[in-house]
Amino acid sequence: MQKISTLLKKARRLLTNPKRWLKGAGAADKSGTWVFPRSKKAETFCAIGAVARYASKGWGGATEIMVAENALAGAIRSKTFKGDLVSFNDAKRTSHKQLLGVFDRAIKAELKKEASK
Repeated sequence: MQKISTLLKKARRLLTNPKRWLKGAGAADKSGTWVFPRSKKAETFCAIGAVARYASKGWGGATEIMVAENALAGAIRSKTFKGDLVSFNDAKRTSHKQLLGVFDRAIKAELKKEASK
């Protein structure tokens, strides 16, 4: 299993370009059709879709996704938004800058946890 901070960094890097960020689905191809995040056709991603794109395969990957989602949700709760990660990602008022800020806070928190182990 990879470090959650590493997984979050990969997902954040993917979403750095606002054109790669998606609301309303996990991932989509260039025509806007929903696809699995690991699909070679996937071009745009929501927060969880970006995490799923880089998670390990198998059960380890499922665990990574859940832990990363919890880290991102914690970073959201540390601010003013009330709700879960999917609601935050898909909310009309959520900006790309805010999304990247959530990733930054989650990465920072995970690095701190990893350093204390």
